[in-house]
Amino acid sequence: MLAANGVRVFMHGTEGHTPGRVYTRETLEALGLAVAGSLTEAGEQIEQSNFAFLPLAVLSPRFHEIIELRPLLGLRSPVHTVARMLNPFDAPYLLQGVFHPGYNVIHQGAAALLGQPHMAVFRGEGGEIERRACKPCEVFSVHDGVLTTEEWPPLLEDSRQPHDREMSLARLAGVWSGKITDDYADAAITGTLAIALHQLGRASDPATAQAKATEMWQARDRGRLAA
Repeated sequence: MLAANGVRVFMHGTEGHTPGRVYTRETLEALGLAVAGSLTEAGEQIEQSNFAFLPLAVLSPRFHEIIELRPLLGLRSPVHTVARMLNPFDAPYLLQGVFHPGYNVIHQGAAALLGQPHMAVFRGEGGEIERRACKPCEVFSVHDGVLTTEEWPPLLEDSRQPHDREMSLARLAGVWSGKITDDYADAAITGTLAIALHQLGRASDPATAQAKATEMWQARDRGRLAA
């Protein structure tokens, strides 16, 4: 949705280091979105469609090798944190997700030390940049050296998060096309988008950001992704 509304988006991520998970590459491919094979190709895709994803194995093979040690070590290494900071295109705005609450402050401080103009980090679903719609969301931000913290309210009254045991990628396309109705998915999507819009300066407060995100979601091109 961000790409369709003129925002240039670059994503990078790992894959395959933990059994039983679904990773970004296979998800994008199931949705009909090409995965870049180099930084050059990623730049070309951004120019063409405002979106690109590059696997960490291509972006930084050594980082990827260390992250692949997780099953052997039994826990994450500091590289998991450092890899989130990679910004090869020097994007002025960064979004990050963490799993453990204490890392919010660490990522916020690191962004400030690195001179990142704008960054927002929050505790996301599974540590990803996905808002947990049933829970309050504390967003830690950096804007031109100023560090702030803001709490966003839950989007659903039911505090119990539904479990997805199947993790079928076909459901994602179904939700996008509108063939599948899922209140939690709608809230997670628009809630995450709202944080991005607020970070980009397109909304002055959480309520306005949520209203704009909901409007964008309702006006989406439902045929844009593979069904």
